[in-house]
Amino acid sequence: MPQHRHVATVDSPYYTHVQSPLCDYLVDKLPFWLAPNLVTLFGFSFNVGSVILLVFFFGMETEGELSAWYGIWLGISYFIYTTMDNMDGKQARRTGSGSPLGMLCDHGCDATTATILPFIFSRLI
Repeated sequence: MPQHRHVATVDSPYYTHVQSPLCDYLVDKLPFWLAPNLVTLFGFSFNVGSVILLVFFFGMETEGELSAWYGIWLGISYFIYTTMDNMDGKQARRTGSGSPLGMLCDHGCDATTATILPFIFSRLI
């Protein structure tokens, strides 16, 4: 049975010159015993936290003003999420602990993020 190996093309200068080198640096600081799924869930918790903060402080409505602190929080939390999302695969390859379950966890968190971010963005417009 032939083995499939995913090869992606990256055309983003930001990813190539900023985010990927940053994640390479940070992954080298992680302990080997740290499971990649924990890295995924740590980053994902910032997205969930953003929704919880939005509902708690500003309610469920899609209209109304938001505080500047919340916009700053969104920028920081999304940066942390994307950084952790990039680091989890690098950690899995580094430790040789990649698995179909890990990919499912990663892609599930990504899909959930793609579902909850429009809720947040609908409030920003």
